[in-house]
Amino acid sequence: MIIFPEIGRIDLEFALNAIHEENVAGHRWAEVDLQDVRAFTLAPGVALLHYLAIARWNFKKEAEKALCATLYVKRDGIWRIAFHQQTAA
Repeated sequence: MIIFPEIGRIDLEFALNAIHEENVAGHRWAEVDLQDVRAFTLAPGVALLHYLAIARWNFKKEAEKALCATLYVKRDGIWRIAFHQQTAA
């Protein structure tokens, strides 16, 4: 599950379709800077990252800032995102 301030809660299918549409439109991140990254192990195979993301799309002049929290779960030896939330900073 992913939660964005402008859209609200979205599921994997919605996210993949949105990424596909951005790719078709030629939209890419031109600059990405992650600051104040902190990682916490919540349990074996479960980690939480929180950070400030400053990123600019290739078609925009100004960067966007967001406070992010991403929960990762390790399954079959692969870390996968189980939850992500971001709030405009």
